[in-house]
Amino acid sequence: MFIICKSQSKRLIKGNSYEVECLLNDGTNRAWLEGKVKVKDISGFFSVKSFTDTNGNEIPKLNIGSILQTPIESLKFEDLKVGDILICKTDKYKTLLNGGYYKIEKLETIQRTAYYKEKKVKLSGVNRVLKFCSWSFRKMTTQELRDANLDQLLHNKPVPVIDKPITRKFDHVDNKNKALLEILSKSILDPNRHKLDVIDWACVKSDSKLGVKKEDFSEILNLTLKEILECFN
Repeated sequence: MFIICKSQSKRLIKGNSYEVECLLNDGTNRAWLEGKVKVKDISGFFSVKSFTDTNGNEIPKLNIGSILQTPIESLKFEDLKVGDILICKTDKYKTLLNGGYYKIEKLETIQRTAYYKEKKVKLSGVNRVLKFCSWSFRKMTTQELRDANLDQLLHNKPVPVIDKPITRKFDHVDNKNKALLEILSKSILDPNRHKLDVIDWACVKSDSKLGVKKEDFSEILNLTLKEILECFN
C-alpha cells in the first residue's frame, strides 16, 4: 500500500509517495499507537493525518503489519564449535570487517569468579583473541550454507573466509571516493577541529574505524562538483 505525504517535514517530502510498512488505524490499537503509520526506509512513526491514499482520500481504517519486529537473535557461545564460520555484524572492531566471514580457530572459557565465566574466541585472520559478544556475530544460515556448498561444488568458489590480518579497513571499502567524501564532510562541519586542517582532522577522526591517510584524499581533491555529486547517486 502506498500513501501520499500532505506536508513537508525534516524526514518527509510533501507530495511524495511512500510505501506503508506498518499501519495502526482500525480503532483497536492502544491510545498512543492508534492513528500511526510507519513508512518504508524512514525511521519512526507518523500521524495518519499527515497522509492521504493515492486518490487523495483519508487513510483507511485498517491495520497493516505489526509494530512488533522480528526479534534479534543472539548467538550462544555454547552453540559454537571450532571450524564454524561467523559473519561479523558490527563496525566496532578495528581489525574486523562488517559483513566479513571468519572461521573459528579456538574457543576458550575462563572461570574468573565463582559466578562469572569469561568467554573468548580466536578467529582466522585476527591476531588477538576476542571477548565473545553474542550480538556482534551470527552464524551462516542454512540457505547461506547451502548456497556456499553449491558454489564450491559447481564453480569451485569457496566461502570468502578472511584468513589474513587486515591492516586497515579502508583498503576493503567498495566505493572509496564516497567514503572519503563522507568523512571529509563530517570534518568540515565539526566545530572541534582545533588548529588542524579539514583533511588532517578527517584522518584523526577516521583512524579507529577506517585508517584513512592524508594521501588517500589526493584524487578526490581534483573532482568537480558534478563528479562529487555523482558519487552519491
